[in-house]
Amino acid sequence: MNTIEATYQITLSDFRKATYYGLSLRYQRNLSIMFFVLLIGLFYTIAAFFGLWELKMLIPFIVVAYLIWLLLLFARAESGIKKYLKAPKNTIGKQHKTTLDAKRVHMQIPECKVNTTYSIDKLACVFELKTLFLIYISMQDLYILPKRALEDRESGFLRENFKAQLGERFYTRFGSK
Repeated sequence: MNTIEATYQITLSDFRKATYYGLSLRYQRNLSIMFFVLLIGLFYTIAAFFGLWELKMLIPFIVVAYLIWLLLLFARAESGIKKYLKAPKNTIGKQHKTTLDAKRVHMQIPECKVNTTYSIDKLACVFELKTLFLIYISMQDLYILPKRALEDRESGFLRENFKAQLGERFYTRFGSK
């Protein structure tokens, strides 16, 4: 395998996508319940509007409560993003250089004095999104690798290599799992 080198900058959009993806994973069950309740609430309210039954305010109240919870969840995520942007070691907009081979991933962010190498099989997990690879060193340490910094064949190779090295700790919607 050839070594893949990618030089790039993380944008606010990249960071926001990673944040919201993590949020959706963390609250996956709650969000599923919320969407089910919203759907039932919508049908219930429409049917009551057309006179199929009397509108009981409990269902719309629960729907509104879930919508408020969702807004608070998004507000907390945006607050976290804003806090990260103010942090002195924030990596958004800084030059990143990532080197990947069959067994290792090497991350460099000179402005933040990051120069570290990890064995791929020791990573906590990797998620492949449409435009990003989210490389979790641990459940708290995340590196974002935008696909725009890679050629198409490199993205495919990384997908297959992560799949082979990480097994169930690699998650993708592309290709066979």
